[in-house]
Amino acid sequence: MTTTTAMTAVTFTFLGVAGQGGTPLGNKSALDAAVMMATMSEFLREENLAPSGRLHWVINNGGDIPNVTPEIAEISYYVREGSPARVQVLLDKVIAVSEAAAKASRTTVGHRITSACWNQLRSTGCRTRSNSPRPDCPGRVTPGRTALPGPPRDGRARKPAAWPSPRPAGHRPPADHRW
Repeated sequence: MTTTTAMTAVTFTFLGVAGQGGTPLGNKSALDAAVMMATMSEFLREENLAPSGRLHWVINNGGDIPNVTPEIAEISYYVREGSPARVQVLLDKVIAVSEAAAKASRTTVGHRITSACWNQLRSTGCRTRSNSPRPDCPGRVTPGRTALPGPPRDGRARKPAAWPSPRPAGHRPPADHRW
């Protein structure tokens, strides 16, 4: 079983030159760069990605008007792997893909890391030699006890508190002014 417990979220911003779709000469479409990056990352997934690696992407901003080439476009990625070091190797490849897309589309690119996480939970030693949980493990879930605080796990939802009325007492609706 492969694990992908480390992840980095990164957003790439392409800057080009806006222009009219009817006169494409001189335009530098930032959306073209984002689409090229997405396409190249799919090829990266096919041939240069370990079985534990994952790439997920979405184009956040691709312009506003159909016949105008946008001057700015954004594409966000989740880069996932089994360890932070392996995420960095894969992230370097994705950054190289963004630079290639910018060069091919004659745009500029910048990126920012929006979040990064990995599994830092330590083993509590709650396993026996046969890899089964010990009965005295503090994190063990038993009937009547949950491992983590939170809502009841018996399928019943807690009743929400009553919402106060948005209208004060004695409030009358305004008169109907149909003409």
